[in-house]
Amino acid sequence: MPAYTIPHAYTSIALMSRSKIVRLELLLLAAVTLLLAYRVIEGPPPPEGLVVLTDIAELDLVHEAVVADRESRVSIDAVGSFESDEASDLAAYGWILRRDDREVVWKMTPSSVGRERSTLARVRDTVALAPGTYDVFYTTYGNRSSRRFGISFLDRLLGDDAQWRGDAGNWRFVLRGMTGSEDALHRIGDVSDEALSPGGTGRLWSTAPMRGNESGEFVFHVDDPLDVRIYAIGEINDRLMDHGWIENAATGERVWEMTAENTRHAGGWDVNRLFDGAVSLSPAMYRAAFETDPRQNFDDWVGNPPFDPAGWGMTLYSDAQHAISSFDPWSTRTPIVQIDRVGDDERHSVQFRVHEPVQLAAYALGELGSNGRYDYAWIRDNESQAVVWEMTPERSQPAGGSNNRRELAILTLEPSTYTATYETDESHSYESWRHGRPEYPERWGVTIFPVAGDVDSTVVEVLGSSHEDLGESERADVSVSPTPPAPNGALPGETLVNLTRLGNDSRVSRTFKLEEPQLLRLRGVGEISLTAAPYDYGWIENVETGEIVWQMTWQNTVPAGGDDRNRMFDGTLSLPAGEYAAHFKTDFSHAYGDFGDQAPRRPEWWGLVVVQPEHSPQ
Repeated sequence: MPAYTIPHAYTSIALMSRSKIVRLELLLLAAVTLLLAYRVIEGPPPPEGLVVLTDIAELDLVHEAVVADRESRVSIDAVGSFESDEASDLAAYGWILRRDDREVVWKMTPSSVGRERSTLARVRDTVALAPGTYDVFYTTYGNRSSRRFGISFLDRLLGDDAQWRGDAGNWRFVLRGMTGSEDALHRIGDVSDEALSPGGTGRLWSTAPMRGNESGEFVFHVDDPLDVRIYAIGEINDRLMDHGWIENAATGERVWEMTAENTRHAGGWDVNRLFDGAVSLSPAMYRAAFETDPRQNFDDWVGNPPFDPAGWGMTLYSDAQHAISSFDPWSTRTPIVQIDRVGDDERHSVQFRVHEPVQLAAYALGELGSNGRYDYAWIRDNESQAVVWEMTPERSQPAGGSNNRRELAILTLEPSTYTATYETDESHSYESWRHGRPEYPERWGVTIFPVAGDVDSTVVEVLGSSHEDLGESERADVSVSPTPPAPNGALPGETLVNLTRLGNDSRVSRTFKLEEPQLLRLRGVGEISLTAAPYDYGWIENVETGEIVWQMTWQNTVPAGGDDRNRMFDGTLSLPAGEYAAHFKTDFSHAYGDFGDQAPRRPEWWGLVVVQPEHSPQ
């Protein structure tokens, strides 16, 4: 039987078909390889869920908000990190906060997660949500400070502190509604800081959420004994950093203060502290205040934030709001003394007499910087020469713009004669806002109100006012004060002693004799600290007895501009006939010719001047 052979043409067709198949297979293999490579580069597709937090960066706090219309159950799949292989605390983790009552309803904890490779921590869980609004947070700041500037490559390789940061690509928080709950859960879009802050029934006042270098205050009157709930979150370590307090506005006595002892851990970094409790208040005027420093605050964390980040600050609640009234003298009181719209290089004074004990409110708006006070106010008792109040950086609040500060002080004044003074330097005033305009520019100065209501001249009587130009111009004095100052700082009358322009290590004295009782005008400028002995200061003694009849102290002096230790006495002293010695002493530093950039407004006044006025007050 003859052999069967395939014609050459058919062989060629078969070979061509096989070649096409091979090429097609190669193309398909290449496509699969590219797809696999793409998947490897891009990673797995993002998970699905109501809240999906992935691609979370280091040093971040991520947030989403969810509303539950009815009782719902959700599942949670989250991955975080322990601080190191050996550490038992979590550095990156998530939690859920119920906004209405600030309750943490679920959180990742070291005991609830499973430790995977190295520092990775994973949890799968479910939780029931009651109707309400919930905030989902995830933090990656870690539990130690000094993280905002990152760490070096070497630290990442060798340091245990860096281990957990290598997990960044794995961090996630996925929340899903479980069967039957999907339609009851809704995610909210952008949420304002105000919406995140503590709210609820009975809220009186809140500073939350607070950022760095901020302060807030609330002055209020309590008519009947009541309890006020305080909800405050801040930073307390070995000292009070971000904290709040409530004080009697008239006496300054603190009736409550946030401390390490009366607070508990607020979650996150150990320095985050929470006070949530009540304080009993008797009828009186009170001031609630909260202040922050530059470190660890809302939107600028250096360690993991508290579980209620937007609660950073202080919030007050009361069920008896009818017994509490906020105190705003600008809308409810008529001024007794008003020095406002003050320009550059001016000093304004108003004298008034208090006939009966009275509570007054002094409101001052001025310029107080970290290096000193520039535009500021004070009140002096003319009889004792004591400064009963002065505007300070510590007690004042931001007023808009740079260095603009406002202060509301409640003063109880006994019968006497007083002088309220407001002084400005050569720049940044109502005439020209060099460093930013304050919120109420027309209030630049000091205004004094009655606390209880309107008072007449039988209680507080205004005696007169003066206006002194501290600049170089020869603008005329427009004073109606009993003892008017002269332009450009010269004191009117006969100069008995002039010990000024004193440098370091000086001790000078001059004697003077009074043939009859005299009311003298004194001006002394020196260096005095509140917490230490005076450095550069003056005093007057009776030559015959050696008795010191007057001395510069912190209590009877006011800021002289520049460094806060620069202090000035500018007032009167009544002396009987006799012989007296005026002294002034300086130490080894910080005196005339050696001030640097911390000089007082008038360096040439450093020392003491004693003047016998041309006309004594009646």
